[in-house]
Amino acid sequence: MMVRQDIDGQIIRDARPKLEERLKAISIRQRPSLREPVADDAPWFVAEVQQGHECTVEKDLIAAGVQTALPMRKGPARKRRGRIIPASDMPLMGGYLLVRFAVSNEALNAFYGFDHVSGLLGGWDKPFTIMHWKVTEILRRSQIGDYDWQRQAASRFQPGETVRIGDGVFAGLSGEIVNARSDGRGDAVVEVELMGRKTPMLIPLAILEKL
Repeated sequence: MMVRQDIDGQIIRDARPKLEERLKAISIRQRPSLREPVADDAPWFVAEVQQGHECTVEKDLIAAGVQTALPMRKGPARKRRGRIIPASDMPLMGGYLLVRFAVSNEALNAFYGFDHVSGLLGGWDKPFTIMHWKVTEILRRSQIGDYDWQRQAASRFQPGETVRIGDGVFAGLSGEIVNARSDGRGDAVVEVELMGRKTPMLIPLAILEKL
């Protein structure tokens, strides 16, 4: 428990860390609810996670019995000290992970208690969902390289242009180009209208369409 002093030098105990520990313990005890079965065609949710921790979160969720899907793609090859470092796998959408579990108060509380998990896109009252068939198709296309960094875009994009996301997790959404590579490969920063707010995202150029 943390302590602090008031203006008279008296010690005041801060109960917040202890409360956080209790809430964490409750969340862990409720994790068995995440193992409740779901229908084979049940929709998927989009989990918001800290960027760079997607694989770690997926591993923890799988261990708890949560169904997960993390579409991957080949990133860029890099040059360092005159050497070419081969391309490695990276998440298709940094900061996002697809999950599926039977929704209940206990399951949601357990899910929100995992490290590096920010929540569900759209909130737990109206979460953003993706149909199962679509997730299956996204995973198939990621495996055959349709989202890879080196895939050439059909068009060149300039900042300020309005575009539509033609494929992937957020297919059908539109936004404005903030920044894009000039060679038609890699990603663009796109400001997307998502769940009532403008959200900047890294989107592969190859799946963007001009409007």
